[in-house]
Amino acid sequence: MDEGERDRIARAWKERIEDPAQQVEWLRQDRLGYVGLMGAGLFWVEPFLTSGSVDGAAKVCIVAWALAFPLLAALVLVTEQELFRGRWGRSFAVSVGKSVGQGAAFVGFVAGFWHVWWPAGAIAVAAGALAIGLHSAGYVRLEEDRAPPTADVAPDSGRDG
Repeated sequence: MDEGERDRIARAWKERIEDPAQQVEWLRQDRLGYVGLMGAGLFWVEPFLTSGSVDGAAKVCIVAWALAFPLLAALVLVTEQELFRGRWGRSFAVSVGKSVGQGAAFVGFVAGFWHVWWPAGAIAVAAGALAIGLHSAGYVRLEEDRAPPTADVAPDSGRDG
């Protein structure tokens, strides 16, 4: 790939990243992910909270979710404000909170599987890595094949009414 082609690709990605409609869609996806993780996590951690004694993996699961839940809840609220404004916030603290909250949720899921049977925990780690690759490949391919927007399609703010 020559330098001109690299510049063209970089400009195209910069345009997509700065596209307000694309930002709103990413915010919707973030919100769905945070809420989904919190809902699944409630079901995941509940058996450990009601059992008499727990092993090391169960304790890791509980601690990871104790960290993840408040961060994910705060991220839902931040994302709602970002959707209201129709743009991303550019906060370092929010970026760190996303990484820590989502990472803690992943650790909580893996530790829960590990508690039941360690090969299931190892499979969860491998499946997580595959899922990241799958999402990236699917997104990139979809965006590369994207037709330019037409004038008659207005971006949706994600709010009803």
